[in-house]
Amino acid sequence: MRKFILIYTLCTILLVGCMEKESEHTTPVTKSAVSIETNDERGTKAEPTDEAASKEISRDPAEIRKLKYDTAKELIKKQHFNEAYDILISLSAHVNKFPDLFSLIKNVRLSELKKQKKWTDDEGKDRIIVSGNTVKVKLHYTSKNWKDKVANYTGKISKKRCTTSKIAVVHNGKVDYILSASNSGDSLFYGELSYEVYDAREGEDVNLFSKQGLADYKESEKQYEESLEKKKQEGKSSQKSIEKPTPQIGMTASEVEASSWGKPVRKNITEYPWGKREQWVYSIYRYIYFENGRVTSIQWTE
Repeated sequence: MRKFILIYTLCTILLVGCMEKESEHTTPVTKSAVSIETNDERGTKAEPTDEAASKEISRDPAEIRKLKYDTAKELIKKQHFNEAYDILISLSAHVNKFPDLFSLIKNVRLSELKKQKKWTDDEGKDRIIVSGNTVKVKLHYTSKNWKDKVANYTGKISKKRCTTSKIAVVHNGKVDYILSASNSGDSLFYGELSYEVYDAREGEDVNLFSKQGLADYKESEKQYEESLEKKKQEGKSSQKSIEKPTPQIGMTASEVEASSWGKPVRKNITEYPWGKREQWVYSIYRYIYFENGRVTSIQWTE
């Protein structure tokens, strides 16, 4: 009997030992499984929603450029050439990523010219009328031998000779250029352009306006005269204005308002998928452009 009890006790001890060893092996596996499940849960919680993911993508410069490019093409379809041009120009440094960029810029410029149709000077004596690729021209100018002449003809737009800054008009085998861009920016989209008569004296371009551009020009002239009169009345305020800094790339809105340009006549604000763009309009063809609260470009006509 004692022998049986001894054998039973030994068996019990061995069985308990085996159970403890099995428990030791099982516990880490269980903990590991719990750990993996927890990581999965955290990963799921960390994943952004569709809206958050969109915002995250928009922070990537390459994605922003692609958004701009696609937006510009949509604006072109809607014939919003002004906005499309501003966006396309902002992508100029990345033309290697968008091979058709310069071609789009040329087409947008040409489309804006055709859209406005009639361009005249501020006195109404000079004009060009655009219908498709046909351009009717009547311009008074000074020739290279200093004689007053009139260009009165019908020409054709030559897409082949157009550049990113000029629209070519061919007549009698000669080329005149519509200068839609200058060192200070592209004035075509703000209602003003220059026409370069092929036999005019050097630098003697004829300035023309669209209907809205002419109205803006006259308004800016009026505001400019009023501002001069105001400065005369204020006396020393003119000196204070000179001492203020000129607008600079990278400035904030408040810094621009504190600059020598001051507050604009009006603000044109547009919301895009990647952020907000603003055009501040000043008198005498001065513009400041903001993107997400910072100045990105400054345009003026001398």
